[in-house]
Amino acid sequence: MLFLSGIFRHPRRRPPATLTNSVKARVCARPFIVLLGFTAIILAGGIGCTARSDEPGNGSPDPGDPDPTDEETIAFVPAGMLTLAPSELTSLTVEVSPPRRQNVTFELLTETVGFDGFLLSSEVRVLDDGTARVDLQAPSGPALFTVRASLPEGARAVRSISINAQGYGSIDVIPSYDGARVIPQWTASARVNETCEALETYFEDGQLVSTGATRVAITDVPSGVPIAVTIRGGQLAAGCATLTALRADDLEEVEIEVNDHPVDVSNGTLSMQLGIDSSTAVFASHFNQAIDAGSSSFRADSANDAAALLSHMSSELGGADQEDFESAISTHQLENVVQSLYAEEAPITQVVSSLLNDAASEITGPDVFRGQLTLQGASSQFLLTEAVGVEASASGFFQGSTWMVSSESGDMVVLGGTLSYEPLRWLKAIADSRSEEGPSPEERILEAANCAAVAEAITAAVGSPPFDECDESCLDELCQDSVASVWDIVPDQDSALTTLQLGISGRAGLYGSAKIESLTGSWVGRLGTEDETSVGGIAEAELFIEE
Repeated sequence: MLFLSGIFRHPRRRPPATLTNSVKARVCARPFIVLLGFTAIILAGGIGCTARSDEPGNGSPDPGDPDPTDEETIAFVPAGMLTLAPSELTSLTVEVSPPRRQNVTFELLTETVGFDGFLLSSEVRVLDDGTARVDLQAPSGPALFTVRASLPEGARAVRSISINAQGYGSIDVIPSYDGARVIPQWTASARVNETCEALETYFEDGQLVSTGATRVAITDVPSGVPIAVTIRGGQLAAGCATLTALRADDLEEVEIEVNDHPVDVSNGTLSMQLGIDSSTAVFASHFNQAIDAGSSSFRADSANDAAALLSHMSSELGGADQEDFESAISTHQLENVVQSLYAEEAPITQVVSSLLNDAASEITGPDVFRGQLTLQGASSQFLLTEAVGVEASASGFFQGSTWMVSSESGDMVVLGGTLSYEPLRWLKAIADSRSEEGPSPEERILEAANCAAVAEAITAAVGSPPFDECDESCLDELCQDSVASVWDIVPDQDSALTTLQLGISGRAGLYGSAKIESLTGSWVGRLGTEDETSVGGIAEAELFIEE
């Protein structure tokens, strides 16, 4: 009778066993008695140690344990699975190369409850021919276990041993997997006297292990006892079935439902980028409002830029000089004089507006926002690093915010969070960053003011210094000082904080135990309390690897 169980279990550690209730404790150097005929022979050698292990036995050095040298090796001869009858006494041989006088340490590794097998010695001297032999007393009941042989310098070899009185059969494991993950190889394993319900994870292998591309064959499986059969695709998907009545010399086909390991949204850091390829009038409007506020930073309440310039020049003075200059403005109608120099009514205001509009036009493309997302599930932390290629710290953004990250079926990942910023400060930062390609914003504003011509026209109109012997050169300098700070005060005209609420979804590329390696999808955002989407685009992420 075959009982199939495909219930997915989260991987978690098995609690450590205690010495009083488990054979997984280490037991060493206990004397014992062997009765041969009527003679009792007392053997005082140390009994081999038992310890828990998840290592597959294949007669080769332990995987992942590199040899300390390229020359010293140890291997069981012959290699492969050894099948024994209950309570059978046998010898195990290892071959060491190059042969030299040293001890080989032998250990029993088992997870079988009630295990009563033992080694007759825990350390054996290597003979001149490079071999070392240890006697093994097989346990009295069905079991799967491993003997490990180790050299002092670290080289190791293992051999799996199966005990059963009712013979052995084979299992052909067929994974039934409907998921989207790419599984290039399946690994199946069997555990004696275990059931799927008793296992804490399906992602750890038992002693009988085999691999295959589409189906996996496991041989030398003890018959007549419960067998927990697991199959996994790396650490990405797994399943289990309990085989209750495998018959000796039979080949049993077992189809196992395989489920995906849940996407791990709590580990790792992703480098993210969000592009903008669509936006609404609402999104453009909040920048237009910022541009209008920034453009008025120079003109303020003045009728035109000429009046604003003269007002700024007057504010640079004080006392009698300021009174004399304001009197000259009124008496000689200097507002009309200066305005006549300009082809446009507001040349300085228009330069500021043009700079901010050009900056707003760059808020589009594949990588408007860049940052790092530290995955912590519902409390993931996002750190914005760049906005339109400008460091976030200089762009009026709150760099850090808490985002929610969760997973859905089909390896879809959903993220939610916010970005908060001052629109006008962001636009100014973008304009500043582009100054390397031409005149700076300050230089463009000074050019628009045309201070040399203004100083010449005022001098000609007044006919004498308008205050305290301030000649044409003095007036030119005063004009330049008056417009020098115009660009710096732009962001102060609108410090309103805007919050962009983000919703992101995408398919995750995975590695290891279903950790996120990449993310490809899209995002949408809405401004403040708006009910409709204001902006959106492509969302991409990849695992952040610190250089």
